[in-house]
Order: sequence, then structure tokens, then C-alpha cells
Amino acid sequence: MTDDYARITTLEGQFGAGLIEEVIQVARAELDLVETMSEHQVWEELVEKAPEDQWSYFERVDRRTGQTQAPPSK
Repeated sequence: MTDDYARITTLEGQFGAGLIEEVIQVARAELDLVETMSEHQVWEELVEKAPEDQWSYFERVDRRTGQTQAPPSK
């Protein structure tokens, strides 16, 4: 077993996230996402306010009680 292989195997075990190649691939995708978010300045207020019920479609309904579990309010 080479030193490089041993180090990579150790890192993969510490990450617990699969092969080191997969970890690098995910990290690159996250970096691309950060660049896209920065380009579009997603933290800024919307030019046009979203309707109040925009996300109501995504509310969950408890199958046992039939009650809606709305997302937490701010």
C-alpha cells in the first residue's frame, strides 16, 4: 500500500462521504453554486414582492390528523 493510497483512504474514512473524487465533485458544484448566487445577489430584496400564498402548495399535511404543517413563520 502506498503512502498516497493510505492517506486518501484515511481521508475518505474521516469524511464519511464516499470516495475522495465524489467529495471533490460535490465541492466544485457547491463552489459553482456560490458563484451563481453571488452573481444574482440572492440575498437582496426582490424587485417585486412574492404573493403571500406563493409557497402554500408546499405545506405538509399530517396524514394522521389531516392538519397542515405550515413552514415556520419569521
